[in-house]
Amino acid sequence: MKLDVANETAKARRIGNYEDTLQSIKNSLEGFKTNVNSGWKAEEMRYFNSAIDQVTSRLAKIAPQLSSIESDIISTAKAIRREEDEKEAAEKAAREAAAANQAK
Repeated sequence: MKLDVANETAKARRIGNYEDTLQSIKNSLEGFKTNVNSGWKAEEMRYFNSAIDQVTSRLAKIAPQLSSIESDIISTAKAIRREEDEKEAAEKAAREAAAANQAK
């Protein structure tokens, strides 16, 4: 059974879409931080800000990796399919050659 490249590409695209989702979450957290900072001036805000900054930093690093993973999955699926097609063609050529030799 051959690899379904279209199905694998669709799965990879879903992973790639998570990049946008993470970016949106990052932006929301940054907006939330701004809103909280505008109304709350307590000393513990430094810890709050640090925690939000750590999370948004991680999201900023992870999001682009998802796009790279998406691309890797798609290119790997295509390469596997190409190998499957090449193997199938070689097997067919070998069968035809064997049949031609038996006919002689």
